[in-house]
Formats: sequence, C-alpha cells, structure tokens
Amino acid sequence: MIVLSIGFLGFVEGLKFIASGGGHHIKGPSGNILSDNNHMALALCMTMPFIIYLIQETEEKFLKIGLRVLAAICVLAILGTFSRGGLIGLIIVLGYFWLKSQHKIKSIVVIILVGMISYNYLPESWYHRMDTIDTAMQDSSFVTRVNSWKIHTLMALDRPLVGGGFKGPQMGVCLATISCEYR
Repeated sequence: MIVLSIGFLGFVEGLKFIASGGGHHIKGPSGNILSDNNHMALALCMTMPFIIYLIQETEEKFLKIGLRVLAAICVLAILGTFSRGGLIGLIIVLGYFWLKSQHKIKSIVVIILVGMISYNYLPESWYHRMDTIDTAMQDSSFVTRVNSWKIHTLMALDRPLVGGGFKGPQMGVCLATISCEYR
C-alpha cells in the first residue's frame, strides 16, 4: 500500500517534472503533510526501499519492469522537489542498496543512466540550491535543523516501532531523554 500510495504520487509528480522539462517544482498534495517539498522528498526516500524490495521479490516480468520504471521516476521526483535533504537521503538510500547489491555493475549502469537523464532535466536553479549544502554553517536555519534531527533521532530511538511521526514534537510526543513542549 505504501508503494501504491506514495509511489503513485511520486510517479505522477515525476511525470509532470519530465513533461515540463524540469520546470515543475514537486510538492505533495495541498492540505497534506506532504505538501512541503522536504516532507515529500523524505516520503519518497522512505518508499524507495519498499520499491527495491518488491523488485527483488516479484516474479512477474511486467510488474518487475513497472517497479523499475517507478523507482527511476521516483528518483527524478525526489530530485524535482529541490530538497537538499532529499538529495542527501537519496544518496544514502541508493548508496546502501548499491553496497548490498549482488549486481554492482548493472546497478552502476542504471544509476549513471538515471543520472544522465536527471542532468538533462534539472534546471540551473536546482544546481544553485544544491550548492548551498557547502555553506550550511552560514545558514541561520541550519542549527534549527540539526536540533530537529537530534530530537527526531532520539524519538526514533525511544519509539523504534512507530517513532513520533512527522510532527511528533509539535503534537506532544515527549521522550524521557528530552523535554518537549506543545508549539
């Protein structure tokens, strides 16, 4: 269900991104937690392992091809969110699966192919945005994000099965190791 729901959003948005020649800025559905580009990129990065798992477990040839196409378009959709965190997450997810892969050469060919397609579709503004990763220490929001990552990491460690959700701290999901307030 996760692949069908989030994967479908990624597929549709990825196709819009391709059809617009890279001009479509991907966000999730309005009025939803995924309407933020960073949350949409995160959801797609979280869906990638499920897609890869289904590719490995599926025997049906056409379904396997469809899942591979879905994975490639979801990668483009993650890049199309213009989310720096999404790019880092994508690199980590794909890097992990590449390291665990038994078909490293084939995987590299696919990554290079998707990379070449991405290079042709990503606008110059995307590259300018990603260049700001290097100057993160001068970004005023960086410290806030690092604190948020710490809180969410502690929340995931404290509640490993369900975590706290996207807005756990705001909803009052408190941990024994940290204090949190309603915002």
